Amino acid sequence: MAHQLEVISYQIHLLTERVKILEEKVLRTKRKNTTRAQQMLLLKHSGILETILDFDTTKKEKAIFLSSLLNADPDNLEDDLSTIRQEISGLATASNYNYIIETFQKCGLEKPRIEAEKILKEIPKKG
Repeated sequence: MAHQLEVISYQIHLLTERVKILEEKVLRTKRKNTTRAQQMLLLKHSGILETILDFDTTKKEKAIFLSSLLNADPDNLEDDLSTIRQEISGLATASNYNYIIETFQKCGLEKPRIEAEKILKEIPKKG
């Protein structure tokens, strides 16, 4: 039984990959997989996260809600919620901010793009 589930899971994975390839060819757009950190930063700087943080629920319940949206582990999201407002956070990396700046620019969202660019300038350069 377990082996059959593994085979089915693998077949679903292969079909999913084939659908992605077809979408890219038909729609001429390449889908990018974002990291959880990038997703959280996009939510934060777009103002969407603030709405979720205003829910009259516990942090754990907010994390469960976010896990449904982002397909991520609620425990990791709960940690993200604890650190996302801190100046120094594991989420605030140059690569994450470069990605969200690019995304905001493509979407024509100037205000959050400018805010993200200011934060990027404050991130210490590594190396």
